[in-house]
Amino acid sequence: MSSEFYEMKKLLKRSLKGIFMVVLGIGGFLFTVGSFSEVIDYVAAVVNGEVITLTDIKIVNAFGLYGNEPEREESDPVFTTLEKLINQKLILQLTNEKIPISPEEIEQQMQKIIERIGTDGFQKKLSEFSLQINDLKEYIRNEILYQKIIYQKFSPGAMVSLKEIESYYTQIYVPSQEKNNIQPRPMVDVLKKIEAAIIEEKTKKQAEEWITNIRKKADIQIKIK
Repeated sequence: MSSEFYEMKKLLKRSLKGIFMVVLGIGGFLFTVGSFSEVIDYVAAVVNGEVITLTDIKIVNAFGLYGNEPEREESDPVFTTLEKLINQKLILQLTNEKIPISPEEIEQQMQKIIERIGTDGFQKKLSEFSLQINDLKEYIRNEILYQKIIYQKFSPGAMVSLKEIESYYTQIYVPSQEKNNIQPRPMVDVLKKIEAAIIEEKTKKQAEEWITNIRKKADIQIKIK
């Protein structure tokens, strides 16, 4: 997928509504681009008239854009990522919140990706997908915006009791430290860290319930099996 192809794909996503829906029934598109003879990109899902492609899924997985969200071993990485992309697209579609994202935030996230997969690996993956840096930045920007919307909607109202902190400390923190042969620190020393972890869990649970309700009202078509 060259830069020209990427632009064609973005145009395809914007122009999906209307007569183009007929084309989606075949489940894929064939393009001839630059030095590539044939490039096929399959439609993985359509969310309220906007496309998520198999290439979108592959890019997200290749660069580990959801690398901080471990999944069960039996999970299918394609469908797991597709579900996340569907949720992301729904929230970005249905919220009109104007949340600023600075170039520095995107750059910081990109540097984390480079540190994780290495400079050579990063360049190799860009080449593999024929991506420009700005192309990848768009994926990163969407994920940052999605996370900010979730955080701003639910985190301020999340309250944590001392009982919850004590329970987390004894049932989660201490066992995890001992499992890694690390001496657990006193609860008072990790109080803020534990509180943040509990808020994150509560926020995630509330967000999942919110998204579940949004999905019930959305037009979501899964095109892959």
